[in-house]
Amino acid sequence: AVNLRPLTVQWNPSTVIALQRFLGRLRKEAMAKFERDWIVPSASSSSRLAQVMDPDAVPTRVRVQVHHLVVTLNKEHQHRCLLRVTLSDMRALFEHDSRSGMTVEGSISDIGAWDTDSY
Repeated sequence: AVNLRPLTVQWNPSTVIALQRFLGRLRKEAMAKFERDWIVPSASSSSRLAQVMDPDAVPTRVRVQVHHLVVTLNKEHQHRCLLRVTLSDMRALFEHDSRSGMTVEGSISDIGAWDTDSY
């Protein structure tokens, strides 16, 4: 379970790009490590074919509760805040298993988004 009290995130496009690149490299490295550590030679096969353990075999259940979340999208080089989004009392349940796939249930008490620039 993940339970977050008030959380504020300041975001800018450069951060989004850097985060996408970082997560892409992290995923690539994690998959390489998984293949390196979890590929087991088959004892019954004379050709030594590899079999991969199924990471989805174990059902997963994650409950998330966020009391208050504020996300702002900034353009730092222009000293501008493009967008501010707020969420209040968000609850979500994520369940995944290899047979039924993924299900998501949740609710949001209040959500708001606005342009903070004054024209």
